[in-house]
Amino acid sequence: MIFTAVVAAEIIIVLASLIKFLWFAFFAGNYTLDDMNFFYPLSLINLFGQSEVAKYWIYPLQSVNLFQIAYILMLGVGLAKISSVKKEKADIIVLLTYGSAFILWIAFIMFITIDIYS
Repeated sequence: MIFTAVVAAEIIIVLASLIKFLWFAFFAGNYTLDDMNFFYPLSLINLFGQSEVAKYWIYPLQSVNLFQIAYILMLGVGLAKISSVKKEKADIIVLLTYGSAFILWIAFIMFITIDIYS
């Protein structure tokens, strides 16, 4: 049951990738591989240009996006639906588990990026 809820929430992440693909297929004109790597739909990275952001900040700024927020909310809804936990409690559980692991993962990627580019 939990696996089903997580897979259902993963559709949001797949949707983000699909939007990125469609953006470059139909809307972006002349683009490079760097443009594709830098762009992530509805994320904080879109507020900056490539030259304005240090390499180690690219992944964290891409990771903070509306799709990630929707994913976390869907995990909370899924957990509340399959268990006897209230929605508020399910949201807290998701934020404490997934949220803390997500922050640690971003920090890990930042350290690797700093190590590679220095």
